[in-house]
Amino acid sequence: MLRLKHFFPNFFPKSKYYGIILTEGLFDCLSLRQAGIDYSFAILGSHLSKLKLKVILSLTRNVILCLDNDIPGQLATKKIKGMLEDQNVEVKCISLPEHTKDIAELSTIQIQKLMENRKGDE
Repeated sequence: MLRLKHFFPNFFPKSKYYGIILTEGLFDCLSLRQAGIDYSFAILGSHLSKLKLKVILSLTRNVILCLDNDIPGQLATKKIKGMLEDQNVEVKCISLPEHTKDIAELSTIQIQKLMENRKGDE
């Protein structure tokens, strides 16, 4: 198991993921996991370092970004999306409902519906 202090949770199984969801914060990741989405990881901020990028590339080539809906989160989404696409990673973004700062503000049912609706877009 790979352990890193730069993500939450701070371990990754040896098997690779088909895709992962990246969030900014711990509570965002916990909210997704509580809704049954166990392939989510918090990058613990809005910066994707070279080390974090290397770990992501070792896990998958499919990433879903679910960063905060505020201006810093939107800017980080654009920047991280570009970084990942430069590495030939397929990147999709989850759009949160208007007036929602982050996914942790949504209920488990709202998160599950958001993910179900997203599946139709793929």
